[in-house]
Amino acid sequence: MFAAGRVHLQQLQFMSHAVFAQPEMASLLRKLLRCIRYVRACVDNDLRQPNGSSARTMAACDALVCDAIDEFEAQTRHKCPSAAFFENERDKQMACDLAAVDGVCVDTAHEPLLRGCIRALRALEETREFHRSLLAAQEALETYPIATYAYGSTPFATWRDLLTLPVVASTLRRIRAAPHPDACTVFGSSTGSLVLYTALLADIPVRGVEILTYLVEQARELASSVPQVAYEACDMLTVSLGHTRFLVLASQCWDAALWAKLARKLLELTSCIVLDYTDRLSRCNGFHLAATTQGNVSWHAGHTFYVYERLVQ
Repeated sequence: MFAAGRVHLQQLQFMSHAVFAQPEMASLLRKLLRCIRYVRACVDNDLRQPNGSSARTMAACDALVCDAIDEFEAQTRHKCPSAAFFENERDKQMACDLAAVDGVCVDTAHEPLLRGCIRALRALEETREFHRSLLAAQEALETYPIATYAYGSTPFATWRDLLTLPVVASTLRRIRAAPHPDACTVFGSSTGSLVLYTALLADIPVRGVEILTYLVEQARELASSVPQVAYEACDMLTVSLGHTRFLVLASQCWDAALWAKLARKLLELTSCIVLDYTDRLSRCNGFHLAATTQGNVSWHAGHTFYVYERLVQ
């Protein structure tokens, strides 16, 4: 069920994006979103079971998705991609990420290590055990709503492009000239990909802050041979930002209540730039939008990223 369910979710997400914002397809979009919720629940239930889901559950999911595909293709006159398409897309993204490493590291000796990290992260994400353990960790922690802990990833090629934005690149150079363990910090560091990518590309120390202990354990294992990275398993609202000069917010799933607390926390920042996955800092006093750009992420193509400068009167 796990492998088939992941393909079904990819197909449903593809179709949902294809009909989104088309008023004449509103009924189909609602049906696709209902299917996503049902299949997601079935996959999660499969992960909770030692022996996986029953054949009956798998057959029900297959039938539901096949019906949705038939309706999508009939209404749009477009084909829904097969499992082979998504596998090929993953392979293409991996090749793109590995090629993006060429000549990008401040210290070229880091390139083999960076490629190894990219491969290891991708391999981890493909395993059922990773998703089973992650779901258990998400359901065990009640600090915030479970949606807060949703998992997603950013390809290295996208992250490389973000770090070469002039306002970001100049900040990284200043950090490299006067390094501090907290100068570059990632809130919601997950398995540590952004921490690893930044440390190896820019040759600076990077701190990851992640509330799910399981993800911190995975991040530390992946970073065992990487210098200058550190992970804190704690609530980001409790850490010091006194020395932070570049802050990353993986905030796309953080609800309004958490964001309100975080906005107050960010007032601790002085001379700092903030790279966020949302534009919510545009509505906060003391932050100036310095740059935007788009890049692919695991949940869709062309995601918009926002870079802010902290303004202190």
